[in-house]
Amino acid sequence: MTYTGTIKGAKMNRFFHRCKACLTVVATEGRMPAKAECAACGRAGWWFMGEVHVDRLVKVEERCACDDRCTSATGPKCGCKCGGANHGTGRVVTVVLDQGGVPRVATPASDEARRIADEWEAARTPLVEELMRLNAGGWLPPESFNRKLSLQWRLLKANKLKTHAARLRALGGK
Repeated sequence: MTYTGTIKGAKMNRFFHRCKACLTVVATEGRMPAKAECAACGRAGWWFMGEVHVDRLVKVEERCACDDRCTSATGPKCGCKCGGANHGTGRVVTVVLDQGGVPRVATPASDEARRIADEWEAARTPLVEELMRLNAGGWLPPESFNRKLSLQWRLLKANKLKTHAARLRALGGK
C-alpha cells in the first residue's frame, strides 16, 4: 500500500530509512539505493523503516497464506488452522505490517553524526576482525568456538538495536 498524493499533478511515494552507522532518519520519495551515502556521516548502509500510508508507516510483505509447513506440504495430512484449504498450494498473500506513526525527521549535525558513526565503527571493528580470524581457522577448541558464538550473538544483537548507547552496550563498550 502506498500513499499517493498529488503535488502539482505528480504522484508521491514517501519512504523512511535509518542510517546503519549514525542512526539518522531520512525521508525519500523512492526506495533508497543500496550504495547511497548518508549526508550526515558520509557512510553507506540503510535500514528500511517503511513507507507512508496516510498517517502511518507500513511495510508490505509477501507471506505464506497459512503456514509454510502447510502451503509447502507434499503429504496428505494437514492439522493447521486452514483445515486443508491452503495445503500444498504454495499460496502467498500480501501482508501490510503497521510500523507506527510517521517519524519526525530530525537530522543531527554532521559532526555529531560522524562522531556516532566513528564510535560505532571503532567499537564494532575489533569484534568483526576477531570473528573473521576465528572463522578462518577451521576446527576450533571449545573455548574458541564459544567465543565465536558469543561474538556472533553480540554483533547480531547490536546490529538490530536502534539507539547508539544501546548498540555500544551490546558490544561491550560504554
